[in-house]
Amino acid sequence: MILLVFGLISANAVLGQCEKILVTKDVRHVSCGNIQFKYIIEKGTSVRFEWILDGKYIMGTNDFLHKFTGKRYIPFSVRIWNDCSDYKIEDSIYINYEPISVMATYGLQNCTEAKFHFLTTDQSNKLPRLEWTFFNDPINFVTSTEAEPTHIYPGPGKYNFILKYEAMGACEIAYYYGTVTIKNTASASAGDDRTICMYNGEQILTGIPEGGIWSGNGVDGNTFDPEKAGVGKHELLYTTNENQCTASDKLIFIVKNIDPDFTADIVDGIAPLTVNFTSKLENNQFANWGFGDLNSQSQNNSQLPNPSHTYNAPGTYNVTLNIEDNETGCSGERVYQKMIRVYEKTQHNIRIDRGLAIYPNPTKGDFKFVIEKPENVNYNIEIISINGQLIMSSGTVALPVTEINLSNIAAGLYLVKVNMDNGKTLTAKLVLFN
Repeated sequence: MILLVFGLISANAVLGQCEKILVTKDVRHVSCGNIQFKYIIEKGTSVRFEWILDGKYIMGTNDFLHKFTGKRYIPFSVRIWNDCSDYKIEDSIYINYEPISVMATYGLQNCTEAKFHFLTTDQSNKLPRLEWTFFNDPINFVTSTEAEPTHIYPGPGKYNFILKYEAMGACEIAYYYGTVTIKNTASASAGDDRTICMYNGEQILTGIPEGGIWSGNGVDGNTFDPEKAGVGKHELLYTTNENQCTASDKLIFIVKNIDPDFTADIVDGIAPLTVNFTSKLENNQFANWGFGDLNSQSQNNSQLPNPSHTYNAPGTYNVTLNIEDNETGCSGERVYQKMIRVYEKTQHNIRIDRGLAIYPNPTKGDFKFVIEKPENVNYNIEIISINGQLIMSSGTVALPVTEINLSNIAAGLYLVKVNMDNGKTLTAKLVLFN
């Protein structure tokens, strides 16, 4: 310590109007970088102070605190004077204070957990007194006094936390406010939506990344069975898991089937008979009609969705409709359940009973058969007496209308039997008279 005291005696002192200053020095170091500068005036009036503290000029007081940081000597000087005396003191004081600053950091471990720790500006002071507060939402929170705690969150999102700390040697409690972001690290892609035919067979399901789980109607492992799922819209879910994170993506299958049903505005009538057909075609579907009228040659087929056809010859005709769906590859066929029946003008009052009509009946010998049969089915006709004797057999016949003459057979009641090569048999009674 260097103490320089310069004394000056003014005229007022000589005249006894001024009291010399008597100073008691008291400069104290206070913790946390604070230094209290204080000089006690034992004697003297009208005392004034002038300070130079760490190179800065300070006026006006004999008792004050000033805060410093670092590890160094703080030079200071003070001048104390009145009208009859003047003192100047130069000195220094050593300060050793470094404030502690703390920052909290965290590392993401999975989709619900984060491990926290702190960084401090004083690496030698690694275990401060601290308390963590983790907020799961604005109301619910959990506290921990561990240096590196792991907190479990309800799921991905942004959450606030507070680190309250007091480092060893520090003079006040400090706070660090932070936000943690819990991310979902999983991803899932189920691929593009599809429209398929119910009969396209099992579909292989490919999700990205591999190893996920498929679920939904018609799903078995990594395959989708459209026939098992049925016609309609089916929503499949592909779910993945990575580091306890889950992700999912949807894949929609639209399963379609062909409906080859159709209607006819008329199903029987006198030749020539024009029939209008109506289908249930949808977009991207194409029709191929067969009217069962081989005699019409090129007119026997049509690709129109709702065609018309004229039947010029009497008979029974099977109508078929084949539909193909270009979008799904589906195809289907429908045979009209009630075949088109066309009569001659002389037979317009004839009714087919259980697939077979005979007219005229009774007859003198000449008569016709009208037989309801599927296309490409042949048959033969047998005439049997009431005693069970075979009177006549026609042999193989293909046409739905057949003419027969039995004028050489005795009058009476006979059984007509039609045997089709598809196994079906039709029977009716026939009356012959002279």
